[in-house]
Amino acid sequence: AFVTLWQQRQERLLRMGMLEGYWNNDQATLNQINSQLSSQYQVDLSKRHVLNTEDRVLVEHETPAAADAPADAPAEASGEAAAPATEDEGKVVHTFADEEAMKAFAEVWQQRQSVLVRMAVLKAYWDSEKSLVDQLNSRLASDYQVDVTKLYALDEERRVLIERPAPLTAQPAASVQSAAEAPPAGAAPAPGGEISPATSSPAGTASPSNQP
Repeated sequence: AFVTLWQQRQERLLRMGMLEGYWNNDQATLNQINSQLSSQYQVDLSKRHVLNTEDRVLVEHETPAAADAPADAPAEASGEAAAPATEDEGKVVHTFADEEAMKAFAEVWQQRQSVLVRMAVLKAYWDSEKSLVDQLNSRLASDYQVDVTKLYALDEERRVLIERPAPLTAQPAASVQSAAEAPPAGAAPAPGGEISPATSSPAGTASPSNQP
């Protein structure tokens, strides 16, 4: 029962790592698009923008104090680059040479919106997996007195779980396999199963480590 619980935790951590990898790839793509919008079209992503297709200009507007988007939503989600121009005052930040140039901008903006949607979906999946990992960590702590930041060895002959000291070197220790395959007292990899916050990822780094 313990091995099954631990393996469930490892599977969740592996999924979290995969989701984070996708999220980081999209973040890199988003950074490139943001850089292009800023340098090529003088777009300030903290502001609201309207594409005036009749005059072929991009108009910048101050973001309203009571924005429709939630306060914690990305500023880009409230952009209106593809919307018709309004009568509100605004500053023209870019004038397009022709229809093709305006179409190229619209495609870049739509690509950016698609990336933002994917990132939001990945974040939702990551949060769901993180919640399940937290539940598994709680069960491991309450049922087996396991601190998931430490190393453990499973001795099948004596049916005991042994807490091991942290390695002195950075070299990873050997992984302990499942109960059906494991040697009596294999060691787990280095600590790191907890999730650490990070601003450039969904919420942090997931690592399927210290696994019996």
